[in-house]
Amino acid sequence: MAVGDVVNGVSALGAAINFQPSAGSECMISSTSGWGDYNGLYNTSMTFSAVMTLATNNIAGTSGNVKIFINNTNYLNCRVSVSYYTGYTGIQIK
Repeated sequence: MAVGDVVNGVSALGAAINFQPSAGSECMISSTSGWGDYNGLYNTSMTFSAVMTLATNNIAGTSGNVKIFINNTNYLNCRVSVSYYTGYTGIQIK
C-alpha cells in the first residue's frame, strides 16, 4: 500500500477484526462503527488502551468519527457481539 490509500474493513457476523499496518507504515482511522461491543487501540502485547475506546453499547448502527493514529505496534481492534458486525475506515499516512 502507498501513502494516501484508503484502508477499511468490515467483519463477518460476530467476528472481531484487527487492523495492524505493516512495519514502518502508519494509518489514521477516521471512523469506526458497529453493532455490539467496542472498538479501540491495542498494542503488540494485546493490552487494551481504554483511553482510545469507542463504546458501541449494543446500539444498532453506532458509529464514531475518530482520529486514531495506528502503526505496527499500536493498532486497531474492533470487537463485536455474537450477532452483529463491526468495521473501520481510514487512510495510510506513512
